[in-house]
Amino acid sequence: MHPRLFQFGHIAIPTYGALTGLALIAALAAAMHFARRLVLDPNKIWNLSLIGILTTLIGARLLVIVAHFSVFREHPFWILGLTGLHDHWIAPVSVLLGVAAAILYALAEGLPLLRVMDCLAPAAALAVAINRIGAFVAGIDFGAPARLPWSVVYTSRIAALWYRTPLGLPPVTALQRHVAGLAERPLQVPLLAAPALRRLELRAELLEALEVAERAYVLDHGRIVRQGEAAALRDDPQIQETYMGL
Repeated sequence: MHPRLFQFGHIAIPTYGALTGLALIAALAAAMHFARRLVLDPNKIWNLSLIGILTTLIGARLLVIVAHFSVFREHPFWILGLTGLHDHWIAPVSVLLGVAAAILYALAEGLPLLRVMDCLAPAAALAVAINRIGAFVAGIDFGAPARLPWSVVYTSRIAALWYRTPLGLPPVTALQRHVAGLAERPLQVPLLAAPALRRLELRAELLEALEVAERAYVLDHGRIVRQGEAAALRDDPQIQETYMGL
């Protein structure tokens, strides 16, 4: 595969890092798009997303320092490198820190949490999918051993040096790496986010309809329970909570 995307003299641009950056940009763009559709302040969603992302990235580096403090004391600039030690617990803990920071910001700004989560779910799914593709291509997320026709044998010495990727053995004894890292994980979050994405779409369509309508009716089990001007019903807190989940 291709762990190194470009090489400029002595500077190497890793594929995983480049696609992770692309994933973050795509997620921010998606969050802005869905924020407008859900009548959320795009500026606040932008700030919330940046707070979550920066807290996750900085938290991950700080956790690496805590986990390997003796090494950090001897080589203080090691922590700034593109590669390093990879502990399985650091990623989920740093993500939890980012989510906690984002929730605190949302509460401080008075943002509706359910609507914010509906806005960010598809954006996060997109980011995870692009990130996992980069991990698979680079050799980080190589999956489980398999002998299937679409299996992949990693042969890049750079992948072995940077990410400790197991390299291929002779064909007779080679344990080919199944593309589970590519095929499964990018699908997990989108599948979990699909109900939220559908709710987001329905709410956005309803809000758009109420924007252009003059009068609206609320039906509950076939009975008209509320009626009036569309703008008044759209801004009614009880209608938003009961029928829109806002």
